[in-house]
This record gives sequence, C-alpha cells and structure tokens, in this order.
Amino acid sequence: MVVLLLCAAVACDKNESGAGVPAGKEEITVVTAIDALTRAPHLNEDGSGYFQDGDKIALTVTGGGKAVRKEYTIGGAALYWEDLGLPSGTTEASFAGCYPAPESAEGSEFTFDLSTAADKDLLLAPAMKVSKSADTKVNLAFKHAMHKLAINYASDGTYTQEQLEAVKTTCTAKSSCEVNMAAATVSKTADKTAAFEAAGKAVRFLLVPQTSEEVTLKIEIGGKTVEHTLAGLNEVLKNATQEIPAALDGGKCLTLNLTFGKDGIVVEGSQIGGWEDQGTVDGDISM
Repeated sequence: MVVLLLCAAVACDKNESGAGVPAGKEEITVVTAIDALTRAPHLNEDGSGYFQDGDKIALTVTGGGKAVRKEYTIGGAALYWEDLGLPSGTTEASFAGCYPAPESAEGSEFTFDLSTAADKDLLLAPAMKVSKSADTKVNLAFKHAMHKLAINYASDGTYTQEQLEAVKTTCTAKSSCEVNMAAATVSKTADKTAAFEAAGKAVRFLLVPQTSEEVTLKIEIGGKTVEHTLAGLNEVLKNATQEIPAALDGGKCLTLNLTFGKDGIVVEGSQIGGWEDQGTVDGDISM
C-alpha cells in the first residue's frame, strides 16, 4: 500500500508569520510514503520504498459538482486550492491518485496495456475527501492494480546452474484493460493477448486481472519444453495440497516454485502471497 498524505496546509486567517492567507492561496502539500510494492519509484527487495523527487502522480479531484485532472510532481511546484479549478466557494474536494500518470491529459478513464506500458506496476488510490481548513490531511492508500506472477526454478542436480540461468519462460495472457482513476478500479479486460518472455531461474510477470485459464506458460530448458495454462496445472500436479485459483486478482501475487528433475518438473510449492495471502499449493508436474 502506498500512503499519500495531501496536507492541505491551510490557515484561514493567518499564516505562520501572522499574515492573512489570500483566498484561494491555501497550499496543498503532498507528502508520500510507500509500503509493500514491486518496482519504481524506489523500492527495496521486500517491496517497501518511497516516491522520489520528479515522480509524477495523476490526481483526480472532485468537488462542487466538477471533476478535474491534475498532475502533481513530487518535489515540484506547490499546488494551491485555486489551481484545482473547482467552482468558486468549494470547501470540500475528493482526491484520487494514479501512478504512473497516464499519457492522456484529461478525463479519469484510460486504457492500460501492459504490452506497451513503460511502467507496468499501475498503482491506484481510491478517493478520499478533504475539507479546506487548517492543517487538513488526506491519506491516499495506493494499491497494485495488476496481478503479479512469480516463478522460481531449481534443480535436483539434473540440470546445471548455467542451464537454470538460461531457462526461458514465455507467459501469454490478456494484456489490456480499462482504468477508472476516480473510482480506482480496473475493468473490461480486453481479449487482446501478448506474449511476455523472461530468462533465468527467477522470473516475474505483471498481468492484467484475469482467469488462470486465460494464462499460458511455456517453459524451456535443456532442449525440453512444457506448456500448460495455469488452470491446466491443476490437472497435472501430483499430490497438490491446494488448487491454483480460478481468478488472478489485482494486488495479489501467485508464486510458483518449480524444481526440474529427471522425472520432469516438480512443483515443490506454490503460493499466493507477498501482497495478499491466498494459500499454498504443493505438487509434482512431469514434462
């Protein structure tokens, strides 16, 4: 979760020096902190981190019967109430957030496509209301909009470390969806698909929320290939303790720990966690 503090540092009668604050010049200060994320702006291995100066956040501000878009740059110029462009006399406004800021300059809805997005870790914060009064703060809780698929490979000695580092994984899945920033929702996942490739013994994919039946994994090592849908793994896993879920929800992470052996691929354990815990799956799979 990302916590965004929009501190409406408003003094209705006086500022710190005692001078009156002109109407509309009440400053909105943005202070940020990040908890449990995956990538940019600046994140540690466990996902914790923070926004950095220069990061741009899209704000959807609603008040007085009007909704406006504002781009806020961390460490940039101050944002004032009069800059919001809300109707005169508006004393309350709701702020919703989106990172990264979409390319479109207007509106609260846009199409997000993982196959073309430079920053794939889309973060959305639902609207929070703030009053135009002294020392008002609004907390925006950002959450991951995408699903994270993490796959870790190991070997029982059948394959070398060099071969493990060369494992090629192709994940084919739906890649596009509609985003409503004001509501902080993702919907209307399109039928368009894309193939995402990664090499190595630890790979990560960010996916549009969809069913596990709609995601296909192709794994190649040492001249051998295995290909299944995620849902299809439930049919080939041996001694599985839990099924792979039917839905891959946004903000959640499915982790597969796969061990290559002479008898095929052994699923030592798979779990959904990191962001939100959904359980653990153990089982075996053959090539």
